[in-house]
Amino acid sequence: MNALIYPASRTHTSVTVIRLLLLHTYAPAFQDVRDNQQVFVLGIFDSDDSIAAQKYRDAGKKFQKPRFYYTTEQTVADEVGAIGTGGISIVKQYDDLRTPFEGRDKWSTKDLMDFIEASWAPTVIEYTDESAHAIFKSNLKTQCLLFASRKNLEGFQECFSRIANEHKDEILFISVAVDDTELGVGSIVDYYAIKGEDPTLRIVNGDSKQRYIPDVTLTCETMENFVVDYLNGEVQSECEKPPPGWDQQPVKVLNDANYYEVAHDKSTYSFVFFYALWDPKSKGFQGKWEILAEYFEGDEEIVLAKMDYSNSAIEDYPVRQFPTLVLFGKDTNAYYEYAGKRDLGHLKKWIAEVRKGAIEETTPVKPQGKKQPDTAETDPNPTEENNVRDEGQHTAQHAEL
Repeated sequence: MNALIYPASRTHTSVTVIRLLLLHTYAPAFQDVRDNQQVFVLGIFDSDDSIAAQKYRDAGKKFQKPRFYYTTEQTVADEVGAIGTGGISIVKQYDDLRTPFEGRDKWSTKDLMDFIEASWAPTVIEYTDESAHAIFKSNLKTQCLLFASRKNLEGFQECFSRIANEHKDEILFISVAVDDTELGVGSIVDYYAIKGEDPTLRIVNGDSKQRYIPDVTLTCETMENFVVDYLNGEVQSECEKPPPGWDQQPVKVLNDANYYEVAHDKSTYSFVFFYALWDPKSKGFQGKWEILAEYFEGDEEIVLAKMDYSNSAIEDYPVRQFPTLVLFGKDTNAYYEYAGKRDLGHLKKWIAEVRKGAIEETTPVKPQGKKQPDTAETDPNPTEENNVRDEGQHTAQHAEL
């Protein structure tokens, strides 16, 4: 009996070769694979040298995960429920267990790759360092994230999975166990400013980066209604209404709803701190900004504000890095970007110089459409830049198996 054959990996360490030889040598290899892999791609062909088998191997070389296997044994086809040879399936230990590729007769390598990228991940993906790769690879750009403690997630598991299954072609559903620090969730919890372990939901539009948050207690019913209302365009994003209590503290809190009202108020100088919640430098500067705002609190000609630029669709001033400090001139709305030392003494002196007209205004170079600052080093939300790096790390991890 022929064992399953795994096409050559892009990593060629001796550890990997031994692993492949074991799969190739010992029968029943299929049962070993099925018992130890949560998901894999299985090709069943008439012969090893058929055109379909060759195209399949070519596609397999382009993937780190899931792993590709193929066989010419009809007994394997019978075991997974495939009909005859010539078929390709994703075999899983979750959801619908086997998802067949319908392009049996005429298909391109790209057709197969698109099918795998769209189908191999679970209906609900648990966020971990490793699963960030699958999240990025998904063709679905809108994400619904359920944050809760591990215990609370278990209480929502059934209904969240049901909702995900009903809308799996429209939204990518992700669960985040906020108290499971071993999974590497700390950064994404900070990114979405999640506090505590009670269940909370976020829907994120991948194109606009807008976030949508339910304003009711989360239950299975309210969660389902919220998802449906979002899809029907009946939910306001987090940035379509001013933050609650935004003007009650010395530092005014801005989002898309009140940005122009404050930043471009010609009756004052408006000094805006553009930041990202996940950025370490932004976090370290928050305290100084609050002290500076308290210093100017009695000055009616100047307002200090802050804005989470990573959660904004504003295209007014091109922010290239975090944090960025921009003062908008009184009467003129001219831009003045601060580039000096970020200590209170230098900041106070610079503000005074701007007010005296001694500082030249900044001429921003505006890109076509909003360009997010470089986030490759710290942004925990899966992006193309992050996952290029993640894929390299993933290759190294693969070689160590």
